[in-house]
Amino acid sequence: LDAGAATLLAADVLGALSHENGNPYPPPAVGFVPDSILRKLGIYLVDGSVPGVAVVIGKASDPAAAAAMVRQFQEIGLLVFLAGDVVSQMERAGVKLGEDFKTFPLGPLPAVIHAVNFAVRAGLTFGGIGRGQSGAMFDYLAHRVKAFVCALGPLDDIALAVAAGAIRAGFPVLSDQNVPEIPGALFRRPAGEEMVRTGMEARGIKVKIVKVPIPIAFGPAYEGERIRKSDTVAEFGGGRSIAYELVVSAPLSEVRDKEISVIGPGIADIPPGGTLPLGIVVTVAGKRMQKDFESVLERRIHRIVNYGEGTMHVAQRDTTWIRVSAEAAAKGFSLADLGMMLYAKLHADFENIVDKVSVRILTREEDVRKEIAAARAAYAERDARARTLTDDAVEEFYSCTLCQSFAPNHVCIVAPERLGLCGAINWLDGKAGFEITPTGPNQPVRKGAALDPVKGAWDGVNAFVREHSRNTVPGFNLYSIMDAPMTSCGCFEC
Repeated sequence: LDAGAATLLAADVLGALSHENGNPYPPPAVGFVPDSILRKLGIYLVDGSVPGVAVVIGKASDPAAAAAMVRQFQEIGLLVFLAGDVVSQMERAGVKLGEDFKTFPLGPLPAVIHAVNFAVRAGLTFGGIGRGQSGAMFDYLAHRVKAFVCALGPLDDIALAVAAGAIRAGFPVLSDQNVPEIPGALFRRPAGEEMVRTGMEARGIKVKIVKVPIPIAFGPAYEGERIRKSDTVAEFGGGRSIAYELVVSAPLSEVRDKEISVIGPGIADIPPGGTLPLGIVVTVAGKRMQKDFESVLERRIHRIVNYGEGTMHVAQRDTTWIRVSAEAAAKGFSLADLGMMLYAKLHADFENIVDKVSVRILTREEDVRKEIAAARAAYAERDARARTLTDDAVEEFYSCTLCQSFAPNHVCIVAPERLGLCGAINWLDGKAGFEITPTGPNQPVRKGAALDPVKGAWDGVNAFVREHSRNTVPGFNLYSIMDAPMTSCGCFEC
């Protein structure tokens, strides 16, 4: 296995030399994956949107089965790296490749080193591992980076050496060849669903797959997809037409679950590339649902719509902008399917607080203009409520330890006036997160006695931080970046 690690080191040197004048590989191969992408993917890796990494190498004897496997990785939401002849095989099979789909064709087989390099840089960037700490790095790769390797086709000397290096790094290898199995490290499985299942089980990757009955693929892999104007069949909002989206709560007795209604013309009723006004009103009900959670669910609309293959969502509230691709429409996608996406995913993601969901979609301009006034009144009410939420007005903050999957000793404290360092979690998100998963990363933190109200230090907060950072951080000042600031790592933005 040490010889495998040496192979990876040698390949990294050769890879660096080959990139002296830029990417040496012809499209679609991307070669080296830069830090900008590593940091961009950081929040997805820590919040579970990207639950793991699949590295596919070699040449598939059955390209169709391999393509189905890669598409399954995409629907699950895994980050996928391809190296070897499988790159051209996936391109010919029509598998969508590139950053938008979190599927990176690296190049010929030796280019697989760029996947290993990516994982190592995750340790340097997020894990606080320093130069020369090889033991700590191997431990980080084995326990923090949930990656596995699918080796397809005959294994030549390079493939065997790469596989040995992967095993040394703690990444299980699955081969469709007649190889001797090593428990927990080397598996013999046919390419396809069995290989997917075994790889995920070996790395402890658990995902809740939501099957949405719509004619397009649906999953995190499509979240970065951008739909160009030339590929658009229908467009809503974004300055082209009036549009808004709103989530409201109501008593259980007033909501009919799974009621999805479209009032007005649909995608098939306008010329290709045309626009329509749009109003999306999602009504939710649940015994544990609170009015404060409406905005939390509403912001989730952005991610849910972007999960569709061929649907794009930008902005929120009354500045929302949605595009539907011609490819999606050709498969039969309709506005009712958009409602189904929202219904299914809100139920799945917020099952502890949401018992019923109904969706109403308006596309007649007179209806949208009539009802947008009520939506804007709701936005104004929420904004007024947010202005009253100050750090002094509450007795509890909330923790966020999502990033401990990559930064083991980091603890965020989220206050009404202080977002989580990623910029994605506010105090209401923390409150909702605790209601949804009481044993999850968002826990209530009693402030306790104020030690320094100017710098933002409380004894209850410091005790929580000390315990949950494994006694590595004695405490911090919430309002200072110079004196004992909050812990942080490479993917934080606030």
